[in-house]
Amino acid sequence: MVEVFDCFKNLFEKRYDLIPVAHLGEDSLRYDFFSALMSIKNLQPHQIQLEYPINKAAYIARETVGSKRGENPQIDLWLSIPNFKVAIEFAFFRRNENENGSISVTENILKMFNDFVRIALHSKINNSTAYFICVADEKMLGKQLKKINHFLEFPAKKYHIDYKKLSEIKSLYKSSKKIDDRFLNKLKEDDLKIIATLQHEYLIKSAINKMQTKVLIWGIISTSID
Repeated sequence: MVEVFDCFKNLFEKRYDLIPVAHLGEDSLRYDFFSALMSIKNLQPHQIQLEYPINKAAYIARETVGSKRGENPQIDLWLSIPNFKVAIEFAFFRRNENENGSISVTENILKMFNDFVRIALHSKINNSTAYFICVADEKMLGKQLKKINHFLEFPAKKYHIDYKKLSEIKSLYKSSKKIDDRFLNKLKEDDLKIIATLQHEYLIKSAINKMQTKVLIWGIISTSID
């Protein structure tokens, strides 16, 4: 996957060099990674699925009484071909249109933790690899959760997450709705912990977007709690 990640970094860096960050969104990451996968792995478009339904065995359904719609949580990108399965979630943590304004660091970190759990559980059931791919600028780099000391400044080289830690976070932050109980409860039921390891860190250069910006890629696994 190293060649894919390198290609993705180059594609996104070219985009970032030409387009103001306020005009870019998370879909830009998805499309550039889609292109990198097709190019390096010699794939056809139909082999790569975007917004793919997460395996129903990866979460505990809410079973809402009277609901007329089935639950359908989705993963950003899923690829399953012979000898190659990969699940990926993306995030774009950046400044908003007001360069001097603040961003919601807490919501971003909780979104990241939730994505770690989602793709770890989906990948365990499907016997695939999993990655969390993030682009972050100075508004996010070096920040951390203020009410809890389990985690280092973003981006940490490694995150260890389990039901107990996430439950503590949910009790402390109003924005804890970012953590989906369906996956949290599955984590508890299966007695698993999530380990996210930062595998690649690229500095992105841009003539028009002056803030320091990085592409960050964590490999995600789940394992039994000791």
